[in-house]
Amino acid sequence: MLGFFLSRRKDAAAQRRPEYAVPTLAEHLAPGRPKRILSLDGGGVRGVLSVAILERIEEILRERLNAGAGFRLCDYFDLVGGTSTGSIIAAPLALGWRASEIRDLYFKLAPNVFRASLFRKGLVRAKFDGTRLMKILAQQIGDVTLGSEALKTGLAVVSRRIDTDSNWVVFNNPKGKFFESTLGPHGHSAANKDYRVRDLVRASTAAPYFFQPQRIKIGPNETGLFIDGGLTLHNNPSLQLLLLASLEGYRLNWPLAVDKLLLISIGTGGWRKIVPAGDLDRHLSIVKTGEALASMVGTSERLIETVMQWIAHPPAPTEINSEIGDMRGDALGGKPLISYQRYNAMLSRDWLSQQLGMTFSEARVRQLWDMADPAIMQDVYEIGRHAAAKFVMPPHLPAGFDPVFARPAAAPPIVRQSHAEAAPDLRFAAHG
Repeated sequence: MLGFFLSRRKDAAAQRRPEYAVPTLAEHLAPGRPKRILSLDGGGVRGVLSVAILERIEEILRERLNAGAGFRLCDYFDLVGGTSTGSIIAAPLALGWRASEIRDLYFKLAPNVFRASLFRKGLVRAKFDGTRLMKILAQQIGDVTLGSEALKTGLAVVSRRIDTDSNWVVFNNPKGKFFESTLGPHGHSAANKDYRVRDLVRASTAAPYFFQPQRIKIGPNETGLFIDGGLTLHNNPSLQLLLLASLEGYRLNWPLAVDKLLLISIGTGGWRKIVPAGDLDRHLSIVKTGEALASMVGTSERLIETVMQWIAHPPAPTEINSEIGDMRGDALGGKPLISYQRYNAMLSRDWLSQQLGMTFSEARVRQLWDMADPAIMQDVYEIGRHAAAKFVMPPHLPAGFDPVFARPAAAPPIVRQSHAEAAPDLRFAAHG
């Protein structure tokens, strides 16, 4: 099974003969031209929902740009970033994989990764063997480092370093402060460019209970202990990627303007679990802890989306909650700072029926919430395909952001879809 992917990766350069001149990594990262960012949420095996949406985006862009079979999303997006399973998707995208190749990888390999044993119950030892995931990452990504020319576009991976109580976003900007080795309190640190991508992805996916933390050598006298990036505020990494692009300290210095920066954010399915207070109070302490952590991740995602819609005013906004709605009348500073759109799906029986015409039992919907059950992947992928067909619209990828290689003449102006023109059912996922 793995041999198929290994042979495909060896022949990738020969297979790809694009009909256009693709941007170099330096061109992707350099300020000046309009920039495009892709943000990918965490969510375990539900990452296949994100992949289904990416397939639709790839199809729209390939047709509009008349780019041919050689087109890859890494040709379009200047920065691809992900948290947890989002990093598993982001890394191959940055290496030039097609979305369909990542889909095949998920379906063939997830059952091997999320395979529990009688000796792993998640209490004393992690439920799943992280060495399986690392072996697969090694076979698929190899020893590619963050400074490798194999990365065709910007790549950012979000994780949490628990031994220093700090969030880490590691990215391949040669101008970044830590891209080269620096002198710190423990001596010279490792350079970001020398970190293996597979180690960073494994760190970003090290969800407590499911996988053991990942150790990464930071320097001669220092080792970091990393856990899943979803345990930061940035399981939805949209805001972190916007900060990465625009804050002076990160040294990309991309300008903020609706015609200068486009950010596309993709989720892995959202839900709100309602548990009677009396039932929850009777649960074991460890169950209450798990419920609290899950609730924290969901709350963080809603906060990030609230902030993003406040600063961006997307053409098809998400309903945040029943009090502030979809924030159509709100804009930080009175006008949007960037172009932005988020795609997700609500894993609730009513939403799936009303929005997508898909019927599931309540019991099956609850199964779809499990990020570690490969048996849900086909249903989740189909939800993603239906959602992508209904919600992913070409105007959300404005023609003014098309890469230079696709322009036979002057770039067409960015046409922002007005709220009056947006269909009412474009609102993606109400959070209650």
